[in-house]
Amino acid sequence: MEFKINRDNKSISDSLVINKTFYESLKSQYSCYICGYLLNNPKMCSECETTFCKECLEIWLVNNETCPNSCQKQNITIKDLCKSTKNFLNELKLRCKYGCEVPLTSYYEHLIQCEEKHIEDEKCWNCENTSKKSSMKVRNEEIVNKIKEKNENLRDKYIEEKKLKELMLKDLNSYREKLKLKNEKNDIDNKISSIKVKITGLETIKEIIQKFEEQLNKGNLPALKGELEKLEKEKITLNRKIGDFELSEKYLLTEEYLDTINSDVSLLSKESKEKLKLLDLIKDQTLLGHSDGVRSLIKISENQIASGSMDNSIKVWDLLNQTCINTLKGHKHYVYSLIKLNDFQMASGSGDRTIKIWNLINFNCVKTLNGHTDKVYCLAKLSETRIVSGSDDETIKIWDLTNYTCIKTLNGHTNSVISLIKLNNNQIASGSYQKIKVWDLLSSTCIKTIIGHTHYVITFIKLNETQMVTGSDDESIKVWDILSFNCLKKLNGHTNSVISLLKLSDTQIASGSSDNTIKIWDIMSATCLKSLCGHSGNIWSIIKLSYTKIVSGSNDKSIRVWSI
Repeated sequence: MEFKINRDNKSISDSLVINKTFYESLKSQYSCYICGYLLNNPKMCSECETTFCKECLEIWLVNNETCPNSCQKQNITIKDLCKSTKNFLNELKLRCKYGCEVPLTSYYEHLIQCEEKHIEDEKCWNCENTSKKSSMKVRNEEIVNKIKEKNENLRDKYIEEKKLKELMLKDLNSYREKLKLKNEKNDIDNKISSIKVKITGLETIKEIIQKFEEQLNKGNLPALKGELEKLEKEKITLNRKIGDFELSEKYLLTEEYLDTINSDVSLLSKESKEKLKLLDLIKDQTLLGHSDGVRSLIKISENQIASGSMDNSIKVWDLLNQTCINTLKGHKHYVYSLIKLNDFQMASGSGDRTIKIWNLINFNCVKTLNGHTDKVYCLAKLSETRIVSGSDDETIKIWDLTNYTCIKTLNGHTNSVISLIKLNNNQIASGSYQKIKVWDLLSSTCIKTIIGHTHYVITFIKLNETQMVTGSDDESIKVWDILSFNCLKKLNGHTNSVISLLKLSDTQIASGSSDNTIKIWDIMSATCLKSLCGHSGNIWSIIKLSYTKIVSGSNDKSIRVWSI
């Protein structure tokens, strides 16, 4: 027991117990939770009803606001024994030092009365002088009052220190906000520099195109050929500049950069360094543990991920130790979708028609959301308190997580809703057979229907504020303008369904396919930069771990960490 009060001079000896056989069999239930001795003047916690010596509990509450038992309730009070507890404790009989047989709960009061009958004089515990018991009682009361006064002063001092601590925490949070704003400003400055680089390149290309059109109008074919070669060289130069910018973004997390930033962001620098070192320790690896295909992945922290599987379970993995640290069971069908709600919660969608909310601290299921009449294929986070789900029942539902209820149902699809994405605070997009629907959340109406694929739209990602990307069963990837909903580009290269997408940067994405490969794409040139091979089944999910590492989950029951 972590907390124990030395009460040797005031504790009840085991030798006073009359029915010893009965006492030995139930000794722990007749002992104080704090001091460990027989209960002396027993009282109860007002919340969990655990029994303590009255004096032990009073001493504890001088410096603590919570119960010493596991209930950990705040601002508890001392409560008299309930009838059932009192009857149980009174089954234990004691014999006082003067020979009287007394029940346990009456022993404290009996001893006071019995001593008054038998003892006229008493030695003071402080000065050791002998005096009449009546005068000693008055003196003891004076000492008790002084102790109470001192305790009240200590409590007042504790309250003042607590208020001071709250003010210090408030100042610390304010300082952190300032650091965050400064960091965001640096990010914006970097993006502005990137845009300037791209604009310079585009202006150069525009001039070349104008010369190209002039030569074309004049019919000067030799000159036209020279301009084409020059245009190709300018394109290569521009791609290199864009690549340099992407490298500069990665540089923001390197040791060299962290050592050159200002001293007033040293706290942030230290955290970034720790994250960088942690990511360097994570190696390319293959995680095995699921007994069926892996359908969904999310990143929980720098070195932890969660996976949802067709074996109906969710597993939490430590990538540093390459081990599964927890298995969450509760769903009765495939776990199709996972989303992280905040640092403490995640949500899962399953073929058992339910959505479950999970606690990321103790990994318990907090709540089960019921409402769909068929499989829940996809989830998306709208805000800190709202999520949206798509189902095989052809509906989309919006859920309020403050009271765990469905607040809206969007109808309009005539086939399963396979994918969802948040476009902005007022709009979402959903994917079904051949169709993409855009929904206005304020009016709960479909404002646009796009037929852009020849089969199911399996996956979505948002590239930036004006563009989104879709992957389909028709083996293609398409880039869309969010404002006009026109198709800007089509990426071809996979030989089977495109079932997962991941944004790597503003110019690069990764795609997972039923052809068992992951492809890295350059959006501007619409070309495949790299193919990653290793899985032997559909690649249902890809997540980003860092600038240089991604994680994939596959139908082959494995999870892989890749360097890209």
